[in-house]
Parts: sequence; C-alpha cells; structure tokens
Amino acid sequence: MIRLYSTGPVENAGFETSLGLIIKVQNNNPMDSNIETIAHITVFSLNGVKSETFQSTVSVSPQASQFETVDVSELLEYEAQIRLENATNALVSIWGKDENGKLVAAHRFVQQELNLLKEYNNNKTTPKKTTNTKRKTRRRN
Repeated sequence: MIRLYSTGPVENAGFETSLGLIIKVQNNNPMDSNIETIAHITVFSLNGVKSETFQSTVSVSPQASQFETVDVSELLEYEAQIRLENATNALVSIWGKDENGKLVAAHRFVQQELNLLKEYNNNKTTPKKTTNTKRKTRRRN
C-alpha cells in the first residue's frame, strides 16, 4: 500500500512562523515481518510559483521511527508531501518549530489532519472515497 499525504498550503509569515519542520514517520509493523516503511519527503515553496526546495528518502524499520528536519525559514508559504511505501501500519506527523525550538501550534499536522492525495494498491490508483451525508428526499403527492 502506497499513500501520498500533503499538508496543503501553509502560511509561514506573520505572528506564528516556523524556521524548521520536523517530519516524523513511525512503522508499526511487527518486528518479525521485516517490512520497512519507505518515506519520500518533498517540501515545496509556494512563494509565487510552486517549486521543490527539499527532497529526502527515509527507511523505517518495523517497530521504529525516524525523522527528517527541513529548513523553511526562507519560505513564506510551503507545502510538505510525504509518500509512504508499505504504509498500512505507518503513521506520519509534521511539526513546525520557531527560533527558540518551540513547537508552532499552527504548523502541527497529525496524520488525521493531512490530506490523503492518492492511495495505491497493487499498482492501481484508488480514488479517495467521499460520502454524502445529506440525502434529498422526494415528497410524493
């Protein structure tokens, strides 16, 4: 299972500014499975035109976690994307830090807050399912 997550566009100017991002990946596969999670991390500058500013690949062993630190101090707007291979039992979170090394609440993304852009299974793309909770009712005369 491969999943592609995104923060969406993030404003990094004004009162709450991050100098760095910490992108954390955790692999919850059992130790005896020997299934590594591979994380492809890409950060884009959105200062006018979307352009790639950082790219890295991290391998995470079963029952372990890894992180990558990214400098976003020069970016007024950014987007982080994480593509996870063997993602079935993987978790990801992204944390912004200010000049004092303190977390920036506005730049905190836990997995449930990230956008799932794509999901692949058996080399086929599965569209993200959406459900419509409002149903129109017909009135019979």
